[in-house]
Amino acid sequence: MNFYKRHVGDYLRDTAHLSLLEHGIYTRLLDVYYTRECAIPEDQAARLIGARSKDEREAVERVLEEFFTLQSHGWVQSRCEREIEAHQTQESALADLRGRDEYRQFRAAVLERDGNVCVYCGSTSSNLQIDHVIPKSRGGADTPENLAACCKPCNTSKGARTPEEWRASQ
Repeated sequence: MNFYKRHVGDYLRDTAHLSLLEHGIYTRLLDVYYTRECAIPEDQAARLIGARSKDEREAVERVLEEFFTLQSHGWVQSRCEREIEAHQTQESALADLRGRDEYRQFRAAVLERDGNVCVYCGSTSSNLQIDHVIPKSRGGADTPENLAACCKPCNTSKGARTPEEWRASQ
């Protein structure tokens, strides 16, 4: 997973008592967990997040014990597990859809509607992609109104921003 939701209110409510070091460690543990999409091996947590000093290793242990559960396959975080399962289910459904004719027809219709031109820069690349104008991670839907033809450089650069936010950062 290259993206995960961070519910700031929930995070702050649950972690307000942590030191800045512990906040950094917890964030790095979450990053590792989501990137690997699995439990953190019991004996590798400190190494995976780059904790080297005694203080850092001790803080890793405190954070793991408070926010993770040690199981036979490593340190597990229940919210991460739910988010990863939902992501994998969605990815599986998308993979199934991409292989079907209806997806290809839907994609072709969006590209044709936009004149086979990137709506952001005007490129006529032969490898146009479909961009979510309002990113899915921010509530955007898989509807024609929220999809647009987009070249790979613009799509990559825009990321999980709205077109307005993206243009303002240029």
